[in-house]
Amino acid sequence: MAGGFRDESYVEAIHFSNKSCPFIADPFQASFTTTDKSRSEVSFFVDSEKPDCALPAPEKAFTYLNLNEQCATSVVPGETVLGLTFEPRCMVVTLAAESRKVLFDQLLAAGRSLDDPLRVLVNYTIATENDPDVFAAFTNCQNSIVMDENYKLDRVLQDEFDELAQVRVEMEQYRGEIDFAEAVRDSGRFFQPPNLPPPPPPSPPPPGAPSQEVAVAPPNPPTQVTYDVYIRQLYDEIARREARERVLLTEIEGCESFGGSRTHVCGLSSVEGPSPWISKSGAPCRGNATKSARFGDFCG
Repeated sequence: MAGGFRDESYVEAIHFSNKSCPFIADPFQASFTTTDKSRSEVSFFVDSEKPDCALPAPEKAFTYLNLNEQCATSVVPGETVLGLTFEPRCMVVTLAAESRKVLFDQLLAAGRSLDDPLRVLVNYTIATENDPDVFAAFTNCQNSIVMDENYKLDRVLQDEFDELAQVRVEMEQYRGEIDFAEAVRDSGRFFQPPNLPPPPPPSPPPPGAPSQEVAVAPPNPPTQVTYDVYIRQLYDEIARREARERVLLTEIEGCESFGGSRTHVCGLSSVEGPSPWISKSGAPCRGNATKSARFGDFCG
């Protein structure tokens, strides 16, 4: 995009090459000062069967965008591209127009300012060593992507299963408390049943709603509840968790047990599928910020 004008329709492909780009003294004159500055690594006649396609020379340039499937496999914007084995030094943009004159006429007719340069947004990962091993960095990135994608698959319905397990544990605890309270009540022994936590306070009015004066009474002193009231409160807590259990079972339908199928991803439990970059204690591992896959950077 340049000056608010979208140039995507005029771009056919974008390649990165191993050699540096030549210095451009003016739009029509290139100065090749050294043998390490060239755009020849992307040129026509690279493929004898497609002489009219500007393609990258094998192992010397790499395609990161291609919208012309008549020339090569399509690579769409936003797609992650893997396979780079050298440090890119030049970006070569292939335009869809047949000639500069055709491009000039098209841009002029579309109302694009010809003074604005073409702008390309590229998201990339860099190696931090002074003299990086590009292949090792690429391998690390590829492994990182695989690990992160697999972890995301492991996370499918993981929160729902964890909550379901917690809800069922709480229901068992309440049932045990009911059995104990009923036994004590029926035995006639004195035992003060604990009070359940009070309900949460009402939500504040939404922004812009008229304010209302509400008289706030002092809190009531703690009162003793009977066994029957306490047991009924426990049954109410169980009923709320049973309702939540039904909702969760609906959400995980088809994944009642982890495993899934070739067409249905069910993920893993939080014990079987933890984050590779978070330790058992919950502390982030060394490679957590960048999701690095080097040995020692992940610990899950």
